[in-house]
Amino acid sequence: MRFEIIMLDVPDKGTRHIRLYLNKPEHRNVFTMVCANIVDTLLEVLKPEHRTVQLLACLEKWTHFFRKHGIEGLSKEAQRGLFGEISWLQKLLTAGMDECKVIESWHGCRRGYHDFEFGGRIVEVKTTISKEPRRVRINNERQLDDRGFDELFLYVLTLHPSLSGGQRLPDLINAIRSSLISNIAAKELFEQLLQDAGYLDVHEVLYDDGYIVKIEEVFQVREGFPRIIDLPSGTGDISYSLTISACSGFLVDLDDAINVFLGGEQIGRSL
Repeated sequence: MRFEIIMLDVPDKGTRHIRLYLNKPEHRNVFTMVCANIVDTLLEVLKPEHRTVQLLACLEKWTHFFRKHGIEGLSKEAQRGLFGEISWLQKLLTAGMDECKVIESWHGCRRGYHDFEFGGRIVEVKTTISKEPRRVRINNERQLDDRGFDELFLYVLTLHPSLSGGQRLPDLINAIRSSLISNIAAKELFEQLLQDAGYLDVHEVLYDDGYIVKIEEVFQVREGFPRIIDLPSGTGDISYSLTISACSGFLVDLDDAINVFLGGEQIGRSL
């Protein structure tokens, strides 16, 4: 997308205008979406002197988006990761948690250290399509560090990709949208966070993989859990592979984990 300054006699003679144009026709759908968003942004401006500020903010937002995510849609790995996070979000909505609080608890879309956080309780979401021994990737030493938090859970979905069955990422997202249809504030925030996660509706046709959930597990991360949290001085940016079978001693009931996240009694600490 490019732009240039042109002079038109609308609304007054010699008025300067910004002309946006596309130099790669294959990106027409994305270009149309960006232009529509710019129009919507400017329509909401109440005072003419605020137009420049709002326009620049809108353009900066999209510049940041494309630098971060590109224009070709989410990778297969990113699609699976988002599928896992939206799956947990859906479970919170089904459990009756306040819709706005559910959406506000979602931090993974903004590349936070943890995927979900609410009232000092953390859920880290991972997906895997690997065969036994199943593994997930821990991206940094803080992801499984429960120090300073009331509770930390690791939610793992083992998925089987399928072109002929299962649930597609767009289907899952549209189901969330339908559940939020009467809550404008929650729905608007959800749409913004989807964009922060790199999801655009114009790429929906690219996300044709369905996912069959083969195994769904929740582990309580506490003392003795296999993890790396203490690093020697001078080291950092640690990522490592975690074998799921090594976590079997920390497996907890899914409903119990959801109850704790919502503020219920902590698992194994009530006696």
